[in-house]
Amino acid sequence: MKDLTKKDIKNIVKDSNKKLFKERFGYPYAGNEITAAHKEKLRGYEEFINGPLNSLKSMVDKCNSEHETNNLSDADIDFLVDDQLGRLQTALDFAVSSLMAIKEKGGLQLEPAGAQFSGMMEEESV
Repeated sequence: MKDLTKKDIKNIVKDSNKKLFKERFGYPYAGNEITAAHKEKLRGYEEFINGPLNSLKSMVDKCNSEHETNNLSDADIDFLVDDQLGRLQTALDFAVSSLMAIKEKGGLQLEPAGAQFSGMMEEESV
């Protein structure tokens, strides 16, 4: 009996679950990689993800450095998580629901430019 390779196992899984993968991803499953044409088509959207991702990685590095030197307290980190990243989560939820609405309604009519989020320094103090 022949030993199964990783590729053989992937093909078995892919072949036995074609319907599931098509429903989940909306296009035929192509292993762990999106087809080259699909990747190329969506390349212009990478900047919207990679920019914020890099900023968040930088924020974590900066927070870690400042926390190690006692320039950033645990309460400061709690504020960043609860308030600032909470706003980011709200913005992400807005983007996801807007994209889903585009798909489901065949287009999206934005009234004003969507949700507005003031920055931490722009807020009025209470």
